[in-house]
Amino acid sequence: MKDKILQIYPGEKLYIETETEDDEILSMNVVEENLNSEKTIVIEFSQKVKDRKNEMMMLEIVNPFNKDLEYEAMMFIVGHEKWINTNVLPVKANLTTFEIWSDVIITLVLAEWKLK
Repeated sequence: MKDKILQIYPGEKLYIETETEDDEILSMNVVEENLNSEKTIVIEFSQKVKDRKNEMMMLEIVNPFNKDLEYEAMMFIVGHEKWINTNVLPVKANLTTFEIWSDVIITLVLAEWKLK
């Protein structure tokens, strides 16, 4: 994750281990396993298909922190030639959030990670 920017594709589940100080995220690194759950953000991007047709795209984010986790998202969808900003809600402290889209998303970029 260069500059705390993550690109994720459908079917991926990532463990993002962080280093924080004074409620600021200093670094974020993709790791193979969730060995430090108190400082690892879990992100899964999936697609639900029925009868070979897209029903929805879903982004699941697990926030391990005692503060709300904020981020920004852009998506690249089928039929478009440029990135599109999309609104996402903050992930509340120690909870999981689900973002759902009906568009077929090729990839998402998640950036501007902050603890509030």
